[in-house]
Amino acid sequence: MNAERDRAAANEERARRLEEVVDALESLRSGLAGTPDFDEARLDAHLKTALGSARAALSLATGLRRGDAAGPEGH
Repeated sequence: MNAERDRAAANEERARRLEEVVDALESLRSGLAGTPDFDEARLDAHLKTALGSARAALSLATGLRRGDAAGPEGH
C-alpha cells in the first residue's frame, strides 16, 4: 500500500513539474515578437519542439496521475 501511495505521489509531483516546464516554454515562445532573425527563428523552432515534447510528457504523466495508463504489468 505504501509503494502505491509513493508511486501516486511521485506521479503527482512529476505532472506538477511538467506543468511548470510547459508554462515556462510557452512564456519563452511568447517572448519572441516581431519578425525573427535567423537565430531567433532557430530558437523558436527548438522551443516549439521542446514544447511539443513537454506537452506529450505532461499528457502521459497526467494519465499516470489519474491511473489511466497501463503500467509495465499491463503490457
